[in-house]
Amino acid sequence: MSTWTSSQTGDELTAIEIRALHPATRFRRPLADSFEVLDGKAKIAYTKVIPPEPAPLTLDERKQAMLSQLPSLRSDAQANGLLYTFPDGSTGKIQTRNTIDTGNINGLATQALVLQSQGIADAVMPFRVAENETKMLTPGQMIEMATAASNFVSGTYATKWAKEAEIANLTEETIDAYDVTAGWS
Repeated sequence: MSTWTSSQTGDELTAIEIRALHPATRFRRPLADSFEVLDGKAKIAYTKVIPPEPAPLTLDERKQAMLSQLPSLRSDAQANGLLYTFPDGSTGKIQTRNTIDTGNINGLATQALVLQSQGIADAVMPFRVAENETKMLTPGQMIEMATAASNFVSGTYATKWAKEAEIANLTEETIDAYDVTAGWS
């Protein structure tokens, strides 16, 4: 059975345990800051330095913390992709996760422009959506879809820029109510 007490001096907290001295303890000291034997009992002290409370962040530091989140929030919004309604009425997600996805979409749009300039108007262009379904599109439909995807990606940048301006205008009175994660979809 142990008895515990504690005391605090400045930034140090000391916990003291007093327990019956076990025979094995005579040869092995516990990991403690101090250890002594008094009247057949072990007095063991553990000291921990308590770090001081950090100073509250200034308004500019809080704004900077919000601004530092914007690139990843924008990237995450883009990576979620665009839910698009195709000409046949079905929906599918256009993947815009990275430059490979957007490069593929731009390549399909370029190919569609070439086919359109050759007078091809049939649904000859396959496009695979995130749900692993292939949509057959005409060159004009492919251009419309690629334009929607491009506008979607551009929209994530526009949202980021708008949020940068909003954050710049925050005050001590308004910063707590501002949600940097809202409005990305």
